[in-house]
Amino acid sequence: MTDEMLRRGIDCEGRPPVWAWMGADSGEENVLMTARMLLSDADFDSGVGVVDMEVPDELVLRSSYFQWNELLSRVLSGEQSPAMDWSIDPEEEDTTEEFQVQACLPLLRGSWVRGSRPIDPLWRLDD
Repeated sequence: MTDEMLRRGIDCEGRPPVWAWMGADSGEENVLMTARMLLSDADFDSGVGVVDMEVPDELVLRSSYFQWNELLSRVLSGEQSPAMDWSIDPEEEDTTEEFQVQACLPLLRGSWVRGSRPIDPLWRLDD
C-alpha cells in the first residue's frame, strides 16, 4: 500500500498508512460490524472510538476494500505476486451500503480532526 501511495505522490515517510473509510457514521450497523471484524474484545474494552476528519484529497489513496483483501489472501497463500488492479468498480462507490472503498492516509494531523466519539462498548456481535 505504501509503495502505491508513493507512486501516486503520497509519501508515508516510513510509517504505516492510516486506514479509514469515507463518509461513515459510527452509529451505522456496518461500522459496528466492521469494527467487530477488525478489533478484539480488548480493543472494545479499552474504549475504541471513531474519529471524524477532513483530509485533503491529494493525501488520500482510495482503493477497493474487497480487492485489497483478495490480494492479501492470494499473496499470503503464495498464489499471486503483490500486484493489484487499483481501480474501483462503480458499484463499490456507494459507501452508504457497506465499506467498499477504503481510504489510506500518510498520517493523521490534528487540524484534520472534526470530532470523535466512542463505539458503544456494550455492542457485541453474537459469536
